[in-house]
Amino acid sequence: MEKFIERICEHQPSCKKAFKEEWGAIRFTVGDKIFALIGKNNQNDLIVTLKCAPDKANEYRQEFLSIMPGYYMNKRHWNSILLKNCDVPKSLLKQMIIDSYNLVYKGLSMKQKEQLRTESLPVNKR
Repeated sequence: MEKFIERICEHQPSCKKAFKEEWGAIRFTVGDKIFALIGKNNQNDLIVTLKCAPDKANEYRQEFLSIMPGYYMNKRHWNSILLKNCDVPKSLLKQMIIDSYNLVYKGLSMKQKEQLRTESLPVNKR
């Protein structure tokens, strides 16, 4: 499941992946903002934490046992998903990653968005 999540995250435009040693977690960012975090909770269970619209966040928590308020994140805007025995379908997990990316991207400044667009343009070969 972890590799599946990593592939979906890495597929998002201008995604950067980095291991944060102090947290023992892999961060996926767009601009300088996290949209996904793979790490462990205090029970040493592997989790992925994703940004989510507050109404959807509550809906998901009620529907799936594996989804809980974001671990060490704003509980209103972030969900953490237990990956062991996860009851969330892969198709929904993929959509949740994409939604998280889009929410974070939408919150970037116009300057940051323009910089990301410029960085992603192909370099002309001479």
